[in-house]
Amino acid sequence: MEPLVFELATLAIAGQVLFLADLHGMDALLVTVAGGLLLALSVIDARHLLIPDGASLGLVILGLLEAAVAAVPPGLVDRLIGAGAGWMVFVLIESGYRRLRARDGLGRGDAKLFAAAGAWLGWQGLPVVLGLASLAALLFVGLRALHERRLPEASRAIAFGPFLALGLWGALLVARAPLLELAFAPL
Repeated sequence: MEPLVFELATLAIAGQVLFLADLHGMDALLVTVAGGLLLALSVIDARHLLIPDGASLGLVILGLLEAAVAAVPPGLVDRLIGAGAGWMVFVLIESGYRRLRARDGLGRGDAKLFAAAGAWLGWQGLPVVLGLASLAALLFVGLRALHERRLPEASRAIAFGPFLALGLWGALLVARAPLLELAFAPL
């Protein structure tokens, strides 16, 4: 899992450089802090299979604060709906998996991190984050299987937080890009 941490760090730093070159003011500050929190919780989850509540809650608060002080779309209502929907979707997936497999498959930290994605991108951005995260996770598992020359064991735990963080970071960068901002505009 160590190489993934270094790739995430490189992507986060590159993203922040692009962000600060294009954005100004409070939004740039909030996004930079969010990037640092995403990087920190990715490293912690990759090493300990644990997403700290403080980091997730901090991300939720920063995302909602951005709507209030920076006036960056989506609006506060869409972000509140996104935070609630993000949390609920992952809790339902977690509960369904536990019933089907009689063991845990996702932790509540993943639900809280997905709630943070909703707080930053609104409900409209949740499918993008989940799609990017899932694609990154599948690529990681596939590349690791090729490297190890065997398929992963079904019981082997893989931290999903770093992939969610990468999906959120990627979607956040795209949503704030001047030419692509319309992709996340309210319907």
